[in-house]
Amino acid sequence: MKIKYHPILFSTPMVQGINENRKTQTRRTKGLEEINKNPELYRYDGICTDEDDSYQGSHFFEYINNQGKPLETYHPIDCPYNVGDVFWVRETFCGIIQKDESTKYHYKANSNWALKEALKIIWKPSLFMPKKACRFFLKIKSIRAERLQDISEEDAIAEGIEIVGKSANGLTLYKEYHLSVPNFHPVTSFRSLWISINGIDSWMESPFVWVYEFERINKPLNFGV
Repeated sequence: MKIKYHPILFSTPMVQGINENRKTQTRRTKGLEEINKNPELYRYDGICTDEDDSYQGSHFFEYINNQGKPLETYHPIDCPYNVGDVFWVRETFCGIIQKDESTKYHYKANSNWALKEALKIIWKPSLFMPKKACRFFLKIKSIRAERLQDISEEDAIAEGIEIVGKSANGLTLYKEYHLSVPNFHPVTSFRSLWISINGIDSWMESPFVWVYEFERINKPLNFGV
């Protein structure tokens, strides 16, 4: 089966997480807009694996009533991506023309102020990064859906949150992405990360999200050529 490649945008802190091999999951809402109009009315029930079923490969969301009880009525949704597909990462970048007219790419995720000043870098948004500048490729290992606030501590760490040190009594400290004080709880750190990107309303609404678990792979031959 031919591998499908899909562009995906990552913020600079998350690109750093990928580069340091501490980010192996990402959560996205694309494709779930309809049920997220009222996520309280649904419960995720998994993916159909019956080869004889016309919904084979679809993810089922079960309707529930106001008391939280299932109504045995399902809403099938096809995920925008499949296990085995590959994300190619778009990140904030800059392309500098060399004397031989080739282009050398620099990336904000591994830059420093000295480099920026020396090269007079003006960063370009990740949305405009071309294929030939891509340096990270992520193969999807598994897909499921869950409510945003249901994230576990283990998964929050897999989202790539940054460890910033240890407390006096040896507890791990995680970064707060919209405050200046680190915290001890990985879910709290992930919440601050999500809010810094998507806003506090998105967190409070706790939408359904696709949970993509991935692994880094080498750059495919002739990609972006």
